Amino acid sequence: LERAPSDVDTLWAATSTGRIFVSKNAKTAAPPAVVFHRIDDDATAPDDPPRSPNDIFVDPNDPNHAWIVYSGYNAKTPATPGHVFEVRYVPEASTFTVLDGHKINGYGDIPAQSIVVTPRGTIYVANDYGVVVKEPSSDVWKLSPAGLPSMLVTDLVYVPEKDGLYAGTHGQGVWFLKVQ
Repeated sequence: LERAPSDVDTLWAATSTGRIFVSKNAKTAAPPAVVFHRIDDDATAPDDPPRSPNDIFVDPNDPNHAWIVYSGYNAKTPATPGHVFEVRYVPEASTFTVLDGHKINGYGDIPAQSIVVTPRGTIYVANDYGVVVKEPSSDVWKLSPAGLPSMLVTDLVYVPEKDGLYAGTHGQGVWFLKVQ
């Protein structure tokens, strides 16, 4: 689950089977009245992989824009490869754009754990081998700058007040990187 920072009525949700839902009335006082719209069905979003999403990062300025990362391997879903997607919610016409679909761009077939997008548009993705980064003007993924671990990173948190990225590992603590 991830609520849109700019609109508390918008809530993004995912299931372990790869289903993605968006609610535009999540703040309603009567929980049974909350309506979720499924946006991953084959007709409107053919690029969405049927694998478990691990994290959703909603654009702080646009509640209908998010990035979603998926676990699993492309070999399990060869018709829908990719682990990092930019998603635009539009009723009946949502789009999933794969950001890591080519082996030549440096990402590879690595399950993604967590995602953060800085205000400058730099994308950081945690995976089984550390953290990779994609600059806004590039299609290439590269290892994060020195200061983050080269091991399983399970969670990323961006703290705007510190202009810093925290990376939580499995068994090796929390690391901090000042982002540029």
